Amino acid sequence: MTCGCGDRDTPLARRVQLRGDVRPVPLAGFASPDDPAYRENTAFRPAFVCPACCAVLDRGDGTGAIGGRVYGLDGRSRGDAAAVYDEARYQAYQRTRAARLGIATA
Repeated sequence: MTCGCGDRDTPLARRVQLRGDVRPVPLAGFASPDDPAYRENTAFRPAFVCPACCAVLDRGDGTGAIGGRVYGLDGRSRGDAAAVYDEARYQAYQRTRAARLGIATA
């Protein structure tokens, strides 16, 4: 599995609801709330996050900087509420998602 924040391989991950701008913050600052790119980056999406990144985000308001980017963790994913996945459970999840989308897996 690959961490959704840190882009590193991890044997265990938590399935969380994550939001964040995956681009570095521009020198001019954050985009306006009227900017479509701003709205796109403020939506929570399911992601798999390694324990180290999850620990950074699972504090206070659920936001943190990882690799020079800012991410946010939804309240439903904080405080050990997010499910832990190992490689076998992750592969089963991927097969289920593929089947729902009608994608044939080998």
